[in-house]
Amino acid sequence: MSVRDLNLSEPQGAVYYARTPLVLDMAGQGAGKTENIGVQSAEMIDAFPKGVGFIAANTYLQLSQTTLKKAMDAWFKYYGWKEYDKENPDGFFVVDKKPPSHFKRYTRLKSYQNTISFKNGALVFTGSLDNYKAHDGKEFAWAHLDETKDTRKEALTEVILARLRQTGLYYNAETKAMFWIEDKERAKDLGLVAYNPCVIHTSPAVQGVDWLLDMFYLNKLEAVVTKTLEDPNDYFLFEYKNVTVVIYQTYWNLENLPENYITNARMRLTEDEQKIYIEGNPFTKTGNEYFPKFNRRKHVVEKIPINFGSRIHVTYDFNVMPYVTQIVAQVDSVVKFYNKTTGEKLDFLEGGETGFEAINVTRIKIVKEFCLRPPQNETEQAAEVLGLWLQANGFTGDVAIYGDASGHNRITGLGALTQYKILRRVMAKYYANDVLADKANISVLQRKKLFNRIFEGKFPEIEIYIAADCTEVIRDFQHLKQGINGKHKEKEVDKVTGASFEKIGHTSDAAEYLICKLLKNYLKFID
Repeated sequence: MSVRDLNLSEPQGAVYYARTPLVLDMAGQGAGKTENIGVQSAEMIDAFPKGVGFIAANTYLQLSQTTLKKAMDAWFKYYGWKEYDKENPDGFFVVDKKPPSHFKRYTRLKSYQNTISFKNGALVFTGSLDNYKAHDGKEFAWAHLDETKDTRKEALTEVILARLRQTGLYYNAETKAMFWIEDKERAKDLGLVAYNPCVIHTSPAVQGVDWLLDMFYLNKLEAVVTKTLEDPNDYFLFEYKNVTVVIYQTYWNLENLPENYITNARMRLTEDEQKIYIEGNPFTKTGNEYFPKFNRRKHVVEKIPINFGSRIHVTYDFNVMPYVTQIVAQVDSVVKFYNKTTGEKLDFLEGGETGFEAINVTRIKIVKEFCLRPPQNETEQAAEVLGLWLQANGFTGDVAIYGDASGHNRITGLGALTQYKILRRVMAKYYANDVLADKANISVLQRKKLFNRIFEGKFPEIEIYIAADCTEVIRDFQHLKQGINGKHKEKEVDKVTGASFEKIGHTSDAAEYLICKLLKNYLKFID
């Protein structure tokens, strides 16, 4: 059965033909993502019955009422498969029960709960990802996951991907044709590529999908994704290393939707909600952001030149998990022209346009991050890494040190030693330095207000820029949410020690300590 026979849209076809181990099928609601699950799973079941499959959704309710229902609709639509029972003795599959004796069996199970068994001997395990550890121990050849935006990263990385190891499925890299060959040496002689695909079908999440953006290398592609999705007749296709990404709008499935579906959806949704639920844009502001005025396209710069002959500002948050936080910044001043009426700002003017006046603009540039993870997650090691980096680049300036006020406190069991004393001692081997960190932190609310007003352009003489490779800093400013008393810092548990730690929020804390110190005079304008 060809893609044309299946009547798939262009982006659905891109998902269908993808042969990377990981595929992200992201789209607006009603775009046909779950149809893809039905089409692709049916092909695997029909052509490769010895390959065990896995279909999952975030919850069992979602799995039974949406994912499997639509998948089974597609099975019937394209293959004529119906569920077997007494009233339908010609049925092709049974759900959650021992298959009848006339069904072929390649594998016998003790229990068929959460299993779909097919007449040709194929098996598909089903399950929810909110109880992902229940799938540990299973082994399958392929997987389709529905609405994974609501799923914990660990469900995918620690369990599902580890279970994708049944051998036998291969593909031809040139033709993309798939084969089932149990002889590894024969497959190798034929030049085939071993294949255990995991296809993630999801719309963007209201609370953000930062771990998915990381997994699919999308964090630096916001501008091109957003630009592409401005055209409902276009879609974003990206293949890199081991992943394929397809992002598309609901418009691509218009002929299969009720009349006025999109028109009515746009009427009830806000502009930002439309970008999420219709356009499928994962970079849309979703509400309750801690830094709502941060604009990735405006404040993130692909490359920021570093002046290794000028002062370096280094700032810290003294956490150790998930990493020790060390951020490097530089500050300079340039003349720009500002129109007080419109708020427009220009780097240069020709012909002396009316309404603009020259202002000195202070640019605070976050140029580097050193977020060292275990076993390098100690203050002393971070300072050594920084020193060696500066030395390797011929640094001739001096270093100003900032960070959390707690760094002035004595470290338990180490006498009078403090974090800042450690930093000064290590850094002295490489360059002149001075600790400028306050002994009391500016309040969380003041810090938040100052940053958002700068990001919004309320202080035209101050600008903040972040280098594109400072991914942890950008993650904080992009995805951090408002909590009850400040930042909502999602908790995570260390797999080795069992200790709980805050997953994000550290890099923005460090940036706040630095910038609030540099701009202390501006705090009087914050009510």
